[in-house]
Amino acid sequence: MKLAIAARSETNVTRSNNEDNLYCAGITLTPENCNEPFVLDTDTTTPCLIAVFDGMGGMANGEYASLAATQSLSEHADIIKSEVEESANAVAVQKYVAETNQLLCRAMREKASQFGTTLALAVVTEETILSYNLGDSRIYALFEEDLKQISVDHTLAAQKVKLGVLTPEQALTDKSRHRLSLHLGVFEDEFSVMAEELPSLPRASVRRLLLCTDGMTDGLKDTDIEEVLRKAQTVSDAATQLIELALIKGRDNVTCIVLEALEPEDDKEMPINPLPETRQPADQIPADRIPTYMDNEAGRDGPLIRRVYIDHYGVDGSKGTVSEESGKPPNSQDPQDSQDSHNPMGNRLPTYMDESS
Repeated sequence: MKLAIAARSETNVTRSNNEDNLYCAGITLTPENCNEPFVLDTDTTTPCLIAVFDGMGGMANGEYASLAATQSLSEHADIIKSEVEESANAVAVQKYVAETNQLLCRAMREKASQFGTTLALAVVTEETILSYNLGDSRIYALFEEDLKQISVDHTLAAQKVKLGVLTPEQALTDKSRHRLSLHLGVFEDEFSVMAEELPSLPRASVRRLLLCTDGMTDGLKDTDIEEVLRKAQTVSDAATQLIELALIKGRDNVTCIVLEALEPEDDKEMPINPLPETRQPADQIPADRIPTYMDNEAGRDGPLIRRVYIDHYGVDGSKGTVSEESGKPPNSQDPQDSQDSHNPMGNRLPTYMDESS
């Protein structure tokens, strides 16, 4: 079955570089073109693999993290696409996640820096859509009746909503919505990283599929996204309109992929844009592309803050508390971490990466 795909990525005027990346029809952003407006309109066939990434850690740190994760996905793409049965596909994706996380951890130790990236990934087969995510990059499915967010936000704000500390409406503007509880780039002594395995969808029931970074969802409401996806004549129109609106209303870089199945009468060849394809192994990225510093500017480009969420799933039903510590070197440990009576996990508490803009 043929699919129509439109991918866009653009740097917001408030940013000096683009820390987002994507994988679409075998094409990724490269160090040479990542800071230029990216436009891809093409047709492809099932099975199809698409993904978006949003790097964190400040400037070149985030750019490296998303680039490394994207190039690693290029190496795993064939096996992920070949495993169309749900459980086998999940095994292939989790292997990619584990190996990519190890790759980032090695780079962080070597360079004494800390960085990471989100992930939103979908595999579209003739019958099914299989999807996964880490962090706050999202996956939406447009159905005949409504638009649904398929992905799960791995943020401190989302956990506060689950605990009843915040309402869903309050979480939309709470500062903790940018503090990630799960992402690629977590040291093994914290916890084992696994992608969220989302419910599979019947491909025929989904009119259009959207993958996007939080630069889009920070500026646009779900109702805005649904209106564009429903009214746009083509996926190319939808992607362009979404990017333009997000750049006007938001402050972050924006990346999105919009996909739909082609009806038989629309089943025509569309030449792929002549954009360069990245095939460089992730572990062979030139050393000068790996950051050796952590920016000190405030906000998203500033130093990482270690944010520990204590007893967030307490057996007594309590809402839990939040404590914050200044950022530490990746391998440092506070002796009290393993002695705190309120910390049953010892030094394996998650690190919340702050990606606030």
